[in-house]
Amino acid sequence: MRTAKGTVILAAIVMCCTSASWALVEAQTYYFDGTSWGPPLGAFDPYSRLVGLGNGTGLIHDVYHGGQTYLFNGTSWGSALGAFGSSYSQLVSLGDGTGLLQAGDNNQTYLFNGTSWGGPLGEFDAYSQITGLGNGTGLLHDVYHGGQTYLFNGTSWGSALGAFGSYSQLAGLGNGTALLHESDGQTYLFDGTSWGDPLGAFSAGFNLAGLGNGTALIRDASDGQTYLFDGTSWGGPLGAFDTIMFNGGPSTQIIGLGNGTGLLQEWDGQTYLFDGTSWGAALGDVGGRNLVGLGDGTALTQDASDGQTYLFDGTSWGGALGAWIYSDIVGLGDGTALIQPGRPRGPGDDGVISADDYGSVQLNFGNTGDPGIPGDYNGDGMVSADDYAVVQAYFGYMYTWGLGGETTVPEPGTITLVALGMVAVLRKRRG
Repeated sequence: MRTAKGTVILAAIVMCCTSASWALVEAQTYYFDGTSWGPPLGAFDPYSRLVGLGNGTGLIHDVYHGGQTYLFNGTSWGSALGAFGSSYSQLVSLGDGTGLLQAGDNNQTYLFNGTSWGGPLGEFDAYSQITGLGNGTGLLHDVYHGGQTYLFNGTSWGSALGAFGSYSQLAGLGNGTALLHESDGQTYLFDGTSWGDPLGAFSAGFNLAGLGNGTALIRDASDGQTYLFDGTSWGGPLGAFDTIMFNGGPSTQIIGLGNGTGLLQEWDGQTYLFDGTSWGAALGDVGGRNLVGLGDGTALTQDASDGQTYLFDGTSWGGALGAWIYSDIVGLGDGTALIQPGRPRGPGDDGVISADDYGSVQLNFGNTGDPGIPGDYNGDGMVSADDYAVVQAYFGYMYTWGLGGETTVPEPGTITLVALGMVAVLRKRRG
């Protein structure tokens, strides 16, 4: 396994509610030093937007706490940098410690230069797709304004480069170039200055991944076949994987690891390494289809069945690192990552937060250990009254691990009656 070279942030939700309404309390953050999870770093809104900046740092947009932004410097969160409203904003890494933000309230774009935010750069369609190119530049596809594309050169937006269909996929290749897979299946290379001629068509399926060194992998949605883009052209077939679709999207996930290699996970959970030339043998089923490259040839995943996290060290998967509320993981580019807050899980993964979950807290009350031990619903490594609050907040919530889910909100009176009963049990236990 690799030695610790940075940090990974993990977030866990802590919430409470009253008989009248649901009230959001906090989403605590934690880091992983390459060996174990560390102590809490600070709490943010669980709907915050997180992004890694490619150099071991990250940004967070604390959406419902005034829209404030903060920088993670690799060790801790800094002071407030500036607010961008309480609407959802698009945050994109440019790969060199800088980033772009498109504010949800006015669609204006702003540059974060590694220290502070600059002034407005230009307004684009709210559904625009922005992709960082890895060298401090970026591309924008202004989807509903004619599909036009624009280059951000590190300082400002340039003139229109060319228009493409509204359902196109952009993938930065890590060296200032990018590939675009148009909705009709055709692919194009952006060489840092302009778009080239058509390179070849593949069945559209949003399975295009840059590998970080100017190359890319694509999986044809029609037959599952994969191909390598070597920086100039597409090569021959490399090997086919499953073609199962879920909710209109591909079930097979491909990610780049930042050093010219990649990982693929099929619907059944099985994973494979692409070493820059060919696919290797099966590496193991880690569940969950939640792969994230960390930028240095390594990756993290979270098992959808139990929330457990695992590290891929460039060769193989290691042992369990700790189970947490299911989350989205964001790589920071240097082997570290951020994790956004997710949803609580019930014992036995029965798909519903119920009185059984109160029972789990009661049974294990006072126990301490690794984050995610039985009864630890807020991920702080101890079973306490705080875990009752999390179960109370989510009581009646139905979920499906890794595949989305639906929420059933119980009657406030039901929540209150159950909660009062558990408080009585807690007092009795303490007595």
